[in-house]
Amino acid sequence: KLCSYVTGHGYGHATRSLKILEALFGQQDFDIHVVTTAKTNQFIQSTLHTDVLENITTHERELDSGKLEISALQSV
Repeated sequence: KLCSYVTGHGYGHATRSLKILEALFGQQDFDIHVVTTAKTNQFIQSTLHTDVLENITTHERELDSGKLEISALQSV
């Protein structure tokens, strides 16, 4: 079994994580679980190839409290 926790803070984390999961799917017969937020789960569902998606179980959870950002370089 393999479990990947993907933060819902933007789609960059999800994009990178999905590339790794796709590569692992092609190498091994993993039972893959992805834990992420509802918004990121929708992104995952619309991005992954059907053959990979059929072998991944997703679980929607709030993973992090997030951070209030004033701009790309400033946070509260």
